[in-house]
Amino acid sequence: MRDTGITMNNSGIEKKIELRKHFLGKKDNVLDMCCGDGVMYRECYKGKCASYMGLDLLGGRFAQNVLKYDSIDFVNKNGLYGCNFIDIDPWGCFNQFYNTVMLAEKKDALKIICTDGGYYSAQKKGFSKQNYKSSLYKYCLEKAKEQGYTLDDYICLNEQKMFYFGFFIRRL
Repeated sequence: MRDTGITMNNSGIEKKIELRKHFLGKKDNVLDMCCGDGVMYRECYKGKCASYMGLDLLGGRFAQNVLKYDSIDFVNKNGLYGCNFIDIDPWGCFNQFYNTVMLAEKKDALKIICTDGGYYSAQKKGFSKQNYKSSLYKYCLEKAKEQGYTLDDYICLNEQKMFYFGFFIRRL
């Protein structure tokens, strides 16, 4: 298990909910990596998707199918567990989680929601919000293409120094 050492601050709740509701469909099977105390489950997923699997190092028992497990280790061992809707909200940079998802079992299509807090350090290096937002899109697109996907319906929302984004990828 990994200790990120990152302070947990669940900011931007309204934007997170808005983004998930935009992409979620009743037939989606959700894998919620870093599900925390279940805020997104209660606000977005409960009764609104076909199935739900939550993973978190804290292992909150707010719903059935929530495991106390390192999300990256779980996906490396079990794949995407039959899920097509992947929620990545790791209290920091999403990259390692996203890369793990991209290298997991191949699907015809996936919906991916990410939270990224990397702008805190990028700002210190001189990145503007627009440049950082553009770099997130380019990174996601590049990794998707490397695995034979194309990226569609990309939406990026920003609140202070956090970025929340979602997109649909499908096989080329």
